[in-house]
Amino acid sequence: MCFASHTAVQVQAASQDRGAPGTKPRPRRSHIRLCKSNVGRLTAAAVAAMTETTCSSSKRRIRQRLHKKLGSILTKAEFAEAVEVLKDLERQALLTSQASDESMASSSNPDSSEASAGCDSTTREDEHLEMQTRLLTTAIPVERTFVHFNTSTRPVRRRSHSV
Repeated sequence: MCFASHTAVQVQAASQDRGAPGTKPRPRRSHIRLCKSNVGRLTAAAVAAMTETTCSSSKRRIRQRLHKKLGSILTKAEFAEAVEVLKDLERQALLTSQASDESMASSSNPDSSEASAGCDSTTREDEHLEMQTRLLTTAIPVERTFVHFNTSTRPVRRRSHSV
């Protein structure tokens, strides 16, 4: 084998490894470390999703997914700090939702001086109708039950179908 043909084979093999001639080689994916602003956005999105749902199991799933994501991108100290921030945001969201519920309850309940002498059955029916309309008008946050964070991860290595 002559030297010229051997080097031509090596050049051809190298160009096939890189892809088509004239294209840039694909960079290797490495573990991308997120900055603090992205962690803040992740926790804010998780808290928003948790406040939208009333189901405790959905809240638990959201919290577990956030912990998994934060655990993979943060150090132990940063993770502990992020969890404390998450707990503070949850408490604030809980307090604001309780305050808004109390204000709605106080505004919907008439004063005793304004209460009419009508029968209780009509007020119960009115409350029942109001509750039904509230349930029908509020959308159930099905799409926010599972929060999927759009962050880069390592590609999953799958087994071949022949195995």
